[in-house]
Amino acid sequence: GWIDNWRAVSGEYGPEWNFDDGQSQVFYRRPRERVDAAVAKILKITQPIHGRAWNLKPSPKPMTADPQIDPKEAMKGMVIQIADHWQNADIDGQWEEYLPHMATYGTIIARRIVGYKEAPTRMERLLNKIGDKKPKPQVKFFRCFDVYPDPDAKNIKRMGYVHIRHILTAHQLRDLASMPGSGFDKDQVEALIEAKPDGNWYAEEFETAMRDDRKTGKYVVFE
Repeated sequence: GWIDNWRAVSGEYGPEWNFDDGQSQVFYRRPRERVDAAVAKILKITQPIHGRAWNLKPSPKPMTADPQIDPKEAMKGMVIQIADHWQNADIDGQWEEYLPHMATYGTIIARRIVGYKEAPTRMERLLNKIGDKKPKPQVKFFRCFDVYPDPDAKNIKRMGYVHIRHILTAHQLRDLASMPGSGFDKDQVEALIEAKPDGNWYAEEFETAMRDDRKTGKYVVFE
């Protein structure tokens, strides 16, 4: 499982391992070597030192809305525009951050923020840090542990929903509740914060196993 993968890469034995007195408990961290090598190889392919890992070219029989437009010149403009959005969305930076996650767990989850957002949703503004003055396409990566797909779906095309777990501070939760049309009741949010000043977050199994269980004062919101 994913927790076993984390232990292997982190150099830790699971609770099922028992050692007698005098036995060595040294963990040979070969999995970490393999993960680092995989990350380096993928980065070499996806982020070459010179040029880009992708490109566009016109189809054999290109068609444009305006016959006077040169397809090759139009394609150059598209490449520049895509590269600009790619840089603005910091795709390379996010990829570098989450690639070790993929190499460790064999899973990476990304969501494309659909279209050129002129009116981002309340969750997208707060949780994905999308501004409403400079709309642009973005990509958001998530940890596999924080994504809960429809358990009744037999394949990805039949999923009715996907829930994403976010951990917020009291300030972020208040900001979310104060957004117009958010659907959150400000009074209820304030009552929750007053009743649970240390947050309503509790450690999931994976957080306890990975010792990621120090989130006092945080609140859980499912998107």
